Amino acid sequence: MNPLITSIIELELALDVRVTNEPINRARGNHAQADAEKESAADLRRALKILKGAKRIKNALDMLGLALTEHGHKWQPEERASYEKASRILANVPSHLSRLLLASEPAPQAKCQKCRRHGIRCTGSLALICWLSMKEF
Repeated sequence: MNPLITSIIELELALDVRVTNEPINRARGNHAQADAEKESAADLRRALKILKGAKRIKNALDMLGLALTEHGHKWQPEERASYEKASRILANVPSHLSRLLLASEPAPQAKCQKCRRHGIRCTGSLALICWLSMKEF
């Protein structure tokens, strides 16, 4: 299955769990856990927005490539290389994003120099920002 679609499904399931658990924990008086569920749900919503945007971009990129080919466009090496690099970047976003948001501990590569220097744990949205800041586009 397409990694973007798989990651979207995984994150939607994780979001459903957080949304279900928040009011249960709040009703039981476990407010700290309920707040953590709410914060995690917000991170997951932001991640889903990014992934759905990446899916739209990937679909548009593929449709454009197909349209060019169907109209007899001869791909130049630099055009093909650019298309393939863009496709790889889009393919890598979901797996890193899922790991960063669903892991209880930050992924080792998710700690940027700034966070290490200040002793901040890179998790959730912060981990995504750190990961994206370290990528070469």
